[in-house]
Amino acid sequence: MSNPEPILKSGGFFAALIKLLVFLAALAVIALITLPTVFYTVGPGEDAVVLRFGEYDRTEGPGPHFKLPLNFEEVLKIPVRKILNLEFGFRTLQPGIRTQYEEGQNYLAESLMLTGDLNVLEVEWIIQYRIADAKNYLYSVVNVDQNLYDISLAVVREVVGDHSVNEVLTIGRNEIEIQAQEKMQSILDSYKMGIKLVTLKIQDVNPPDSVKPSFDEANSAKQEAEKVANETWREYNRVIPLAKGKAGQAIADAQAYKADTVNRADGDAKRFAMFANAYKSSPDITRQRLYYDKMREIIQNARGVYVVDPSVKGLVPLMNLTGVPGGEK
Repeated sequence: MSNPEPILKSGGFFAALIKLLVFLAALAVIALITLPTVFYTVGPGEDAVVLRFGEYDRTEGPGPHFKLPLNFEEVLKIPVRKILNLEFGFRTLQPGIRTQYEEGQNYLAESLMLTGDLNVLEVEWIIQYRIADAKNYLYSVVNVDQNLYDISLAVVREVVGDHSVNEVLTIGRNEIEIQAQEKMQSILDSYKMGIKLVTLKIQDVNPPDSVKPSFDEANSAKQEAEKVANETWREYNRVIPLAKGKAGQAIADAQAYKADTVNRADGDAKRFAMFANAYKSSPDITRQRLYYDKMREIIQNARGVYVVDPSVKGLVPLMNLTGVPGGEK
């Protein structure tokens, strides 16, 4: 009869082998189930928020990462570098070369607002933003998108209400955009919403259709008033400088005449004082000199000089009454 021990030993070996194979198979199954839940990759435009047992644990950047298997840790990928946008007063239906927009009564409640001078306008604008902090974006505020929409609506209405209708329509647009963006960003930061505004841009501004005719008439009258005002200022700028120039010339002439008169009077006074002193020292000589000076002045200015003999009784024959130089010919 054969010995059964080798058979038993062989049966024990196969049993151990089967157990090992079952164990390895179980490990392989577990590995197949758990490995996909351990390894994950974050894209270049994303941040990953990792939750451990449903509570925030950490934020991971782009690249390959590991986490606890199964549902011990959960990964939420947030597109933090993607530019997002919200539209107010219209919606983009089909972007492209010929972009299609949808407007109308559906969005009138967004765009209809009051200016600082109590005029009504339809203002359409967009905001572009990105997620700057994934954790705050997910957990600081409930319903971030709705809050962002409400904040933009309130801020733009407030800023437009601080400006006149002409400023909103023309020169004040850039200032309104800057002020609204700064106020929005300040509110978002105070709420820690994790959002960074890229731009706020006013797309279009128009009066409502119901008041457009009256608005056009008022605008036409205002333009006419500005035209008259400009013409008035142009005439003012032409006449006033000319009058100021003439006034300045008259003042300069008067000052010159004043200086000349004062100088002449001063010279005459000095000359008189000189003659007075000379007359005191030599009255006869001074009197004679004054007589000769005066006679020289008279003779130089006379048209003709007549020397009359003292014995002549009448002067009529000597006078030129014909107006011809030299008398009658």
